[in-house]
Amino acid sequence: MENNFFDVDPHQDRLDDIKLFAKLYFNGDEEKAEAYYDAMQQGKSKGFKENVRDNTSPPSNFVSTSISQGVAINFATNFGSRNGYVYAIKPNGGIDVNRTLGSASPYPSEQEIAIPYGINPKNILGVTPVDKNGKLGNHSILNR
Repeated sequence: MENNFFDVDPHQDRLDDIKLFAKLYFNGDEEKAEAYYDAMQQGKSKGFKENVRDNTSPPSNFVSTSISQGVAINFATNFGSRNGYVYAIKPNGGIDVNRTLGSASPYPSEQEIAIPYGINPKNILGVTPVDKNGKLGNHSILNR
């Protein structure tokens, strides 16, 4: 069976790839690498509508992303309370929440693309730091 990121129970190879990517990406910073690895773990919930309402309780199998840079900055900075990072990704396999749910979409301004079963590290184009005031850093780190 081909190893791909849509597996409900990811293969150990994928988990190892995520750990290696995180360690390399964060230049050996174990704390940041572990936080990234934890964020990439799959949740128990598979319900799309439940994810849109609340993707943290229970943890969801969807990763919430947005086509809006402003929305991404708000979430990365926890709405101005911390510094963060904005990721540029290839949204392969993503579900357009507003298009799918129409008027039933609870947060249409988020312009969400929900990606099932995580983001393959190969689909991360790069990351840009952002300060708590929403100002993007003057550099991006590319994923090669």
